[in-house]
Amino acid sequence: MPGPTGAVRPRTRWAWRALTLLAAVLVAWPACADEPILAAPVPLTPDPPQIDGVLDDPCWERAVPLAEFMKVGSHAPASQPTVVRVVRDRRALYVAFECYEPLIDHLARDHTGHDAEVWFDDSVELFIDPTHSHQRYYQFAVNCVGARFDRHMEDIDWTAPWRAATHIGEDRWSVEVAVPFATLGVRPPQPGDVFAANFCRNRKASSPESAMHGEWSNWAPTQSQYHEPERFGHLIFTDADVAEVPASALRELAESPLCARGLPMSRPVRLILPRGVMEYQPYVAMARASLAEAESAPRRTLDEVEKLLARPCPLDPELRDALLARFNELADQAILLLRDVMSEGVDAAQLQELKATLADLQSQAEELLWEVRFELLFAEVTSGR
Repeated sequence: MPGPTGAVRPRTRWAWRALTLLAAVLVAWPACADEPILAAPVPLTPDPPQIDGVLDDPCWERAVPLAEFMKVGSHAPASQPTVVRVVRDRRALYVAFECYEPLIDHLARDHTGHDAEVWFDDSVELFIDPTHSHQRYYQFAVNCVGARFDRHMEDIDWTAPWRAATHIGEDRWSVEVAVPFATLGVRPPQPGDVFAANFCRNRKASSPESAMHGEWSNWAPTQSQYHEPERFGHLIFTDADVAEVPASALRELAESPLCARGLPMSRPVRLILPRGVMEYQPYVAMARASLAEAESAPRRTLDEVEKLLARPCPLDPELRDALLARFNELADQAILLLRDVMSEGVDAAQLQELKATLADLQSQAEELLWEVRFELLFAEVTSGR
């Protein structure tokens, strides 16, 4: 029967050559052209805004302006500019809307009170998914005179504490909103945490006949309505320095639950920063890069197993053969797994499955490593070496 070196190393070289090839293929996989998925940092402010609708608080200067609103279901820009700014403290999320309007005297403002149908007026809407599920979200809406509406998913009777105030100027109207994290059912976010979110505007002032429908626009483009959580953008929580985005947040974007749901995640990530807009690797490409990193763990573990089994030691021949057989089985699993992936191609759902399989492979490799270490130590002790 061949010795440990001859039995093991050919398979090992095959397995890790395949893994290296896969890593190169995955990272270089071409992305499909589509709208970018938007992301923006949310800085921590020591001085939250006074919620009065007037955007003169110093904290808004720390925020990145989010503009370039697009009409719903279209690639056309909104007819009038809308600018959103977002900051937070340890207690709440603060959002400012600045809505430019040349027809300021024609603002629709028919609804008052709470849980009014404010979307029929000139109004803004905020959608927040605090768990980054791209499924469950909260909706907050405010019209230009401060009437409000809120709901959680389909529950229109849901209500919780939050504040909003508006101000109407000469050529624009503005809104300030404060939503406590407790209202969203989450703890205060830490640097690197990610919320999915979207910001929307209903413009009705363009003409009298537009009062029913008007113009719908939003920050993260949607196809037919605002209630498309799979198309929400992302808020990345940072420290006071908004220019620094934690690497953990980019990893969370790469491992978004959208990947597991098989949704189109080949779109580029557009990160909006004070110094300008930066394009990052597509979601799937980042996930593949993360996967390439993950495969190095079982590689290192099995390399260590191979070195231990190649050492001259008083192991019982049958035990050595059994350990070698398990080693070869794990190496064969890696080869077959990667061969299947490369022949069939990789989509977002397969990436998640492959990562889970690699984690299981690493667990088995670690179990084998510790067993080999124990058997070698036991053999050396009992043999008197």
